Amino acid sequence: AKSVIIAAGVKHKHLKTAHDSENLVGRGVYYCAVCDGPFYKGKEVAVIGDANTALQYALLLSGYCKKVYVYTLFDKFFGDASLVKALRAKDNIEVRPNTSVVDFIGEEELSAIPEMDAAAAKSVFLFFREAGEAGAIDGGPGQKAGETGGKAGEAGQEKD
Repeated sequence: AKSVIIAAGVKHKHLKTAHDSENLVGRGVYYCAVCDGPFYKGKEVAVIGDANTALQYALLLSGYCKKVYVYTLFDKFFGDASLVKALRAKDNIEVRPNTSVVDFIGEEELSAIPEMDAAAAKSVFLFFREAGEAGAIDGGPGQKAGETGGKAGEAGQEKD
């Protein structure tokens, strides 16, 4: 084959919170709306993020969730204008700008997020900058370990 596609996945960046939130991943804190979103059909959920991935998944969740609250750190989105327009057209999506999430509360499962509406704070989907895992793959001839060989802007490569 002249080309090989490597789907190495991503490593999610975690919010720095007052308490360790790692134990709540999969118990109210999620990183995949496609995988975990359907469990919340007819319920209220929260999305944290302000770029394309957050916008896309908020739109996806709005298709089967009663209400989707989108919490952003700033008062604007950093995604494509078409996604922002589609998000703002949805009646069951409510944007909550200028929100800094500082903690996730819960022992066995997420029970509260101080900055959020009570119902939405039971299930939160985090979507902000992810780091590619291509670094785990050794490069080809003439490449250092972790290099993929593509040009900036191609699939799997990040533009500066």
